[in-house]
Amino acid sequence: MDDVKIEYHPHTKRRPDIFPLKTYQANKRKAKTINSTRPHPKRPWKPFGSCAEFEFAEVAIKASLTKNQVNALIDVMRRCVDGKDEFAIRDHAHLCEIWNTSAVLHAMPQKHLISVEYKPDDIRTFDFWSRSIWDWALECIKDPILSAHIQWDAQRLFKFNGTRYVRFIHEPYTADRFWNIQSRLPPGGKPLCFILYADKTKLSSFGTVMGYPVYARIGNFDVHIRNGTGVGGGELVGWLPIVPEDEAEKGKKDYVDFKRIVWHKSFFKLLETIAPHSVTGCWVKCGDNVDRHLFPIVLIFSADYEEQCVMGLNRGFMGLEPCPICHVPKDALHDCGKVWQLRSGAETEKIIAESRVLNAKEGEELLKANGLRAIDLKNAFMSVAWSDPHEILSYDHMHNDSHGLGGKHLYSSVLTYLKASGRDELAELDRRFKAMPSWRGLTHFDQVVSLDFTDATKLEHLVKILLFTSHNLIKKKYKEGALLISCLRAYLNMITYIGLQVCTDETIAAGRDAVRKFSELMKEYKNQSTLQADKNWDIPKMHLRVHAFDDIIAKGATRNYNTKINEGLHPPIKEFYEQIGNGKDVDEQIMHLDHRSRIAKSIRFQIDLYDGKFDADPEVEMEDSLQKSCSLKDISAVHAGDSAFTRFQSKFHRFLRDNFSAEFSAADFGKILDANSEILEYRYLKVSFISKVTWEAETNHLRCNPNFMSKPRYDYILVATPDGGVMFAKLIFMFTTTTNDRIDPWVLIQPYDAHIGQPTTCEKDFQLYRVRTKVRSSSCFISAKSIIRGVVVLPSYVKDEDYYVFDVLDDDLFLRVQDLWKVRLGQQ
Repeated sequence: MDDVKIEYHPHTKRRPDIFPLKTYQANKRKAKTINSTRPHPKRPWKPFGSCAEFEFAEVAIKASLTKNQVNALIDVMRRCVDGKDEFAIRDHAHLCEIWNTSAVLHAMPQKHLISVEYKPDDIRTFDFWSRSIWDWALECIKDPILSAHIQWDAQRLFKFNGTRYVRFIHEPYTADRFWNIQSRLPPGGKPLCFILYADKTKLSSFGTVMGYPVYARIGNFDVHIRNGTGVGGGELVGWLPIVPEDEAEKGKKDYVDFKRIVWHKSFFKLLETIAPHSVTGCWVKCGDNVDRHLFPIVLIFSADYEEQCVMGLNRGFMGLEPCPICHVPKDALHDCGKVWQLRSGAETEKIIAESRVLNAKEGEELLKANGLRAIDLKNAFMSVAWSDPHEILSYDHMHNDSHGLGGKHLYSSVLTYLKASGRDELAELDRRFKAMPSWRGLTHFDQVVSLDFTDATKLEHLVKILLFTSHNLIKKKYKEGALLISCLRAYLNMITYIGLQVCTDETIAAGRDAVRKFSELMKEYKNQSTLQADKNWDIPKMHLRVHAFDDIIAKGATRNYNTKINEGLHPPIKEFYEQIGNGKDVDEQIMHLDHRSRIAKSIRFQIDLYDGKFDADPEVEMEDSLQKSCSLKDISAVHAGDSAFTRFQSKFHRFLRDNFSAEFSAADFGKILDANSEILEYRYLKVSFISKVTWEAETNHLRCNPNFMSKPRYDYILVATPDGGVMFAKLIFMFTTTTNDRIDPWVLIQPYDAHIGQPTTCEKDFQLYRVRTKVRSSSCFISAKSIIRGVVVLPSYVKDEDYYVFDVLDDDLFLRVQDLWKVRLGQQ
């Protein structure tokens, strides 16, 4: 049971391996560690004269210090040098000389002139800054430390579920596209997979200055390296020119096409260092001293919808076929239950070629019918083998969901009905949001109704909480209100499956079913809505989820191409912009400042290796968890007035005798039962559990504190019961007993397992898993070892004793509650 089978690509000529799950996970954990025993420089801070000089320069670049600030700081340091370390930097100019010396360590940014004819005798030229993505990739794959974290061969992974082996997918190399490309390469050929991202971003606080960065990642790296910000993670490789808006030309077809030509010419320049190698391959001695025949390809292009349309030569939302991936008609975007013919680069080129042999009007009609724009240049990505522009376009979880259908459309729809229901309902919604229990990593909102949110994480959390706070607020006269809440629940189920870090055949099938159910409910709502009868649901962000699970099968989990990962790289370039005092040559200055930052990152990596920092286990801060000791007999007195502590000592003794008498000697048992024996109270508990999604250890941080962050916090838990079931409960008191060298952790809890009967119709429609609390005097003891994980429950707002489990807290809890629903409904 739980064995993992790995099938290797046929070109490797390796037989499949079968491991116990624990061995497979141990190997994965080992692969995540940085091996600091490999050779590294004896003076890793070079070309700086000392480690202190580098650390000073590192602080200066991270803090975005100006020239005058650097000079002032150096002046102070030179006066304060005490001889413990050498510090020979004289001034900002000297510091720049050292940076320039180290610049050759990495691929330098270069300026290219992009000239495009807009009209006859009107040739316009733009600066495009980039660094060679081939040279950058070689630096990464030749690094002996990073070489242990690269996968060169496709794999197919399976986990035995007791009956059969079920395939699971996470990294790109476990998905189909990597496998299929390797199958088409010469024997021994290895795909070198690039993941590219491009999007405009605001550089200035007021949004008047924009930047257009291009980032690259290497898809062969394991996710903890690839999606990180350190060495081997995302890198700024280009700065696209922004064609200024000309009010006289704005919106005109020729000007729109002109801007796209500038974009594609720039990308041609960016891709030209890998395009030839994608066809012939290139032999490279990698960091593990193995020569490999590498074929660079673009595996994934990560972008929002607007950027995808520019890249795919699609007309966008106003086109007759707005999707850059398939031929869905504009008026069918709301229907996620249908599948339409997929686009391909070859087909797009053929349609454009056909349009050019027709007269102008007929050619334009052909392009319009296919939702395409023809430019006097072929798609830049067609220059790279195995990089079909429509295949590499990928599902954008952030903009399609948090920033799209959920955070913008469904949230505003619920608010529309609540506003129509009255001010009291809106005020109650704010009150419920504010009363939401706190949880590490979950945004806490004091109010929502009158505020606008732009942060993707906040929008994601807002929509999750909305289901549990609005389910009974819409007035019953709006009969479609319940249908809207059902749509909200179906949406949350769908995006949870889309966002899983590890996707199995079973969760992919469940996810496709969730898309279908969501689509059907939305059709009903669209037909029945009275307040939103005119709202247009034929929008790309509704349709694009049709492709989500195809992308997962082809390219791995959505975290491999979610734009949220790449937008996390924007803050540093915004800081660089603030460092530029004159606002001139912004693209050039940011590219060079980023280059210095990359050098600093590389040197820091080497110094950390030199210092052995990757060998140390991180310390866990317990934060005033341990309290003063107290005797058993005094506990009830200390908590007088709280019925949960009534007969504390006798209840604890009975609990131990009934459940743990065989685990202690008579002497030890007598010592624990002694009324004068002391216990130690704890107010913080770290619980580790095995995720049902990744099958890896995850951690919850639980609080049982009367005054945490200036307010009481008593977290909720999921507990394993002696009969093999589970129970939800609330923490009341955590403590340990000590006998000789043995320390045992115990918890006093308030069970949430009172009988509730069958779920109501609304609970089934909205999938609100209800639990009922027992009276506080029914508190009982458990071993802390029986805690499975932490959870969040919140009031049902129907009966005071009833609560709903916040199952969308994370992926693991979602799957656990899905299983509990099957039991409750008699399906398992």
